[in-house]
Amino acid sequence: MSHTAVIHVYSENQKPLIENQETDDPVKVHNRQLDVFLREHQKQAYAIALISVHQEADALDVVQDAMMSFVNAYQHKSQAHWKPLFYRILQNKINDFHRKKSSWLRYFFNHKDQHELAEQKACHKPSPLDQLTTMETGNATIAVIKSLPEKQKQVV
Repeated sequence: MSHTAVIHVYSENQKPLIENQETDDPVKVHNRQLDVFLREHQKQAYAIALISVHQEADALDVVQDAMMSFVNAYQHKSQAHWKPLFYRILQNKINDFHRKKSSWLRYFFNHKDQHELAEQKACHKPSPLDQLTTMETGNATIAVIKSLPEKQKQVV
């Protein structure tokens, strides 16, 4: 018979599970210990993931993925081994994230495209909006000059 633990991500305002619940069911006790372990390490795992992936949503996905993998693969290991196993899984999930991201970029942008994009960014030509603004300013200046008396037009 296979048992799976339920993973919860709690905010600071939420109350933890009832700690003083007495039960003789070793599976429930084990699941509660697993839940407590994951709650204790979720903030640190999130901080590590956020530093590595630079996006809050991506960091949450990586941590959730790490927690799910940890529960599926190692929930029946000794509690003494949980911490190093969990952080190794987290690091592997971060590496997987970076691999997927780089392969996704390679799919859409080949090496030639990246070079062309870099040239476009380095281009010193004014943008179409800048050109339009300059043209409008020039036309307004010419209209003001045309409205001046003849002697002032000559000075300008």
